[in-house]
Amino acid sequence: MPTFSACALSLWLSHRDTAQIVDLCINAPKSHRDDIFNATSDNTWKIFDIAHAKEALGYKPEDRAGYDFTHREYSRSD
Repeated sequence: MPTFSACALSLWLSHRDTAQIVDLCINAPKSHRDDIFNATSDNTWKIFDIAHAKEALGYKPEDRAGYDFTHREYSRSD
């Protein structure tokens, strides 16, 4: 999980949630096959609305980031 900035944490999508949204899109009803869905994990700071993915596909993020965030300076070693 990225921990070097609040911005990165707001965009985070875990491997498990990625697999879930991809599976839901592949198996989506025909009426939603051309839709566009935002997907992030259930992060503390949210900048994208994932309501459409939840309502249309039944997406339920299982992971989250940011609840124990402590700011630290970014370095190339991160």
